[in-house]
Amino acid sequence: MEVARTLTRSHSACAHHCDIDHVEADYLCSSSSTLSFRLRIFSNSSSFGYSIASYICARIRGCRYHCRSEKREGLNPLRLPSLRESPLIGHTDTHQIYRLLFVFAYMSTETFRERTLATQYQPRQHLPSNFSDVLKEYAREVLRNQPSDILEWSAAYFKKLALETDPLQAKQPPPDHYTPLVEDPERAMLANRMVKVFSTMDVSGSGRLPVSEVRRALTDAFEMTESQALYLLTAPFTTIVEDDGSGMAGDAIEYSPFSHAAVRMIQYFQQHQDFSFDVDSGDAGATVHGMNRYDIEQGFLRIFRLLDEAGTGRLLLKDYQAALENAPYHLTHRDIRVLRLECGTLRDEGDVGPLEVEYEQELPHMFERLLLAEVFNLFEEEGLS
Repeated sequence: MEVARTLTRSHSACAHHCDIDHVEADYLCSSSSTLSFRLRIFSNSSSFGYSIASYICARIRGCRYHCRSEKREGLNPLRLPSLRESPLIGHTDTHQIYRLLFVFAYMSTETFRERTLATQYQPRQHLPSNFSDVLKEYAREVLRNQPSDILEWSAAYFKKLALETDPLQAKQPPPDHYTPLVEDPERAMLANRMVKVFSTMDVSGSGRLPVSEVRRALTDAFEMTESQALYLLTAPFTTIVEDDGSGMAGDAIEYSPFSHAAVRMIQYFQQHQDFSFDVDSGDAGATVHGMNRYDIEQGFLRIFRLLDEAGTGRLLLKDYQAALENAPYHLTHRDIRVLRLECGTLRDEGDVGPLEVEYEQELPHMFERLLLAEVFNLFEEEGLS
């Protein structure tokens, strides 16, 4: 409105002093987001024509329209070009031009949403006044915690925040939300038995056991094969608390959550005694991640030797895993976990110091282990798990 009134006053001044010679307007095209129009105002007065052209240019430019002034045949035209040029379509009087400029000014104050019919009937979203502060605090907590699963962490974060703000929001779910506590009595008994077996091995009562102890219990107490036990230890539902980096503590598993997560697969393996994970490592054409046995052995040998600056033939366990994670072979999380759990480790004399890996002893077995990890993934993708 302010732009239109200003332009109208300018027109009155021009008409009073008879400084406008004529006006030309070119209508080009229109769409839901743009109106293309070309306007030329010619003035007999060189100084006045230049000043009014500069003034309107400044006003229209503020409305996201581009203007420029140029001289032709002794007149000073003001021209509003569009994205593409076209021949002159017609003429109109000055009052009609200013009415069009009023439309320009009005459209420039609208947002694209307001000009789009598709969103005309959608309800507008009203954000709370402290929304920006909530987002800042949320971003700060994300950077501080560095969650591995940001979606799950965010859901828990905002749920806690909502309950702190208004405890009445913690409504009880509908009755049909609950599921039976025991879906399969035999499975529940097996899970309890697993927890009991692991707890008898947990002398310290920490609720954790070394991965090697859990593996031994799976094969001895629950009659799992070596490959079945390895599948369970590398499955997505298994959480391994890895060594703190010193190589002294070793990897461990919280056996109670593991027992309830792995019980279904243990029950499956027990009911299918003839099931096994078969790997045909003798096939000369076999590949994994597009590489054959030679590519795997030679590629990792170069990587390990670059890290083994002292030439001892050994790498710290943490350096061995870092080499697997950073290798340019697109290894999956399961690939890395299989290679880490299957590798042999040792310590310095006296059984002290961090765990180390003799990497040249591991190279001949890496191809079979990667094939086995691929078989594990296929087993899950086919829905057999």
